[in-house]
Amino acid sequence: YSLEEDVYIYLICQSGNEDPTLVDMLQRYSELTPLIHVSSIDPAAYPNFTSEYTDQDLDNNSLIVSSEKRSQVIDYSNIATYTTFSGEDYITSALQYVTTDSLPVVYSIEGHGEKTIDNNLLNAFNKGGTELRTLNLLVSPEIPEDADAIFIYSPSSDLTPSEAQTIINYLVSGGRLILVTDYDVSNLENLSLVMENYGVSAVDGIVMESQSDMSLSGYPHYILP
Repeated sequence: YSLEEDVYIYLICQSGNEDPTLVDMLQRYSELTPLIHVSSIDPAAYPNFTSEYTDQDLDNNSLIVSSEKRSQVIDYSNIATYTTFSGEDYITSALQYVTTDSLPVVYSIEGHGEKTIDNNLLNAFNKGGTELRTLNLLVSPEIPEDADAIFIYSPSSDLTPSEAQTIINYLVSGGRLILVTDYDVSNLENLSLVMENYGVSAVDGIVMESQSDMSLSGYPHYILP
């Protein structure tokens, strides 16, 4: 990924608590190009620094990546877990996010008892540099022109016929749909029409794993990744 503008990466950490792996990685990024500027910010010495970018309390070794266009906060809990270190993924994605001229926009359809988007899924959108907005088609019956895709996340009640037709018209015109449903969509007739128009249908059943060591013990439908 080639940078063409200055980017500032701030390591938010109390002095003496730095993650050496993360510090080494940041040093390697700064050596790749003079356009990447890395600084350490001790919140004890600069208690108001992070408030310019977020109202959340950040863990030690969290990062703020900033350019003239926008900024992104990467909490350390996303970078490192007990089993993985994802610093390179998050930093590279953040560099793309803060320097790209226009961000892809996905509208999450609401108003049908959809599931709440959890932090893991939200982080996946953010990590990919995608701006997630909400859209209620009963209030605003048109899909905005800047929509790169729409997202329907496990609704518990059906679309109205007019909503379904709006979505079908959008798809026929080249629009994109990200659809996640529960295992039972038998009561969602209008959503099923949208799926059928997309060449997709739901079957009456769930996926089961026949090998016991590949699923949670006693739960063959809970497949281990």
